[in-house]
Amino acid sequence: MLCIRHISRILLVAVIILVSPGQDAANACSRLLWNSNGDLVLSARTFDWSYSLESMLYITPRGLRMNGGVTENPAQWTVKYGSVTTAISSWLKKNGPFTLADGATDGVNEKGLAAHALFLQNTEFEKRQPSKPTLTSLRWVRYLLDNFATVDEALAGMNTVDIVPGKIGDNLMRFHVALEDKSGESAIIEFIDGKQVIHRGRDVQVLTNNPPYDKQIKALEKYKTFGGQQPLPGNIESNHRFVRLSYFSKFLPAVNDPDTATSYILSAIRSAASPYGAPYANGGVYPTWWISVTDLKNSLYYFNWTEKPNLIKVVLPTLDFSENSGIRVLDPRRSGLVGTVNNHFSPVPK
Repeated sequence: MLCIRHISRILLVAVIILVSPGQDAANACSRLLWNSNGDLVLSARTFDWSYSLESMLYITPRGLRMNGGVTENPAQWTVKYGSVTTAISSWLKKNGPFTLADGATDGVNEKGLAAHALFLQNTEFEKRQPSKPTLTSLRWVRYLLDNFATVDEALAGMNTVDIVPGKIGDNLMRFHVALEDKSGESAIIEFIDGKQVIHRGRDVQVLTNNPPYDKQIKALEKYKTFGGQQPLPGNIESNHRFVRLSYFSKFLPAVNDPDTATSYILSAIRSAASPYGAPYANGGVYPTWWISVTDLKNSLYYFNWTEKPNLIKVVLPTLDFSENSGIRVLDPRRSGLVGTVNNHFSPVPK
């Protein structure tokens, strides 16, 4: 760490080493969907890493021209739906040849489709077809939110493009992505052994990291309430977080009030948060830097930077997503932010 601070010539190299997606990095982040509470549909996720990636909130309007971020046959599209995303775009721009199109890890669009990228070390993308439009994994969430209104549309759209792992230096960014829409439909997209694997349905509610989703579901059978005898695990490892979220989601009380429902799903997702300083079995420390909650029926996006005590909220129906309204950004670490923050976003300089 001293090298990063004091030897500017190797700054980028040192940062790249830190974000290497090895086995340690694969133990980060959790997602929970709550779609069994009457008419309400909410999702929540944590973002865990060994240090802050300075995630920012972005408003992206309709009409922007986007591409897949590859040299050969990049996918090309015009933003169809405005969105609010949490992204490491600013951090990437400071540390490599990236743009604001890169680095979205979480978000929701104006039609009520949400997407969440989580690490999956087992990811092996399909062999690239040179004739097929292609995008990097660092633009995967952006592609889904820009183009599609429902889970069904997003899954169909995945058949028209190839995904290749985005790179930070020589390190491959391996993700799986969870999707849900305001109807409560859900899907998880993984690439295992070079093939796209889709898990979909309203019962696809929990996602963490390694192992892949089907093995996590199978492992649930060992635990009480899921047919086995083992007690609820309490560690912060990926498989333990998966079990806890699957368990606690079964007992969330039905409630009609959106604010109360938000507090309830927060109480569940925080059971999967990694406290500052808490080590994994391998000794690595990957705290939860932020938590988001998406209310898909009411088009609300809540965000908590865990070093700050306040929960902030973006109200999508009152945002200007019109063409030429410009990309806007908000630093969620700013002191004093609380409640609705629509008016605190600033234009991104062109």
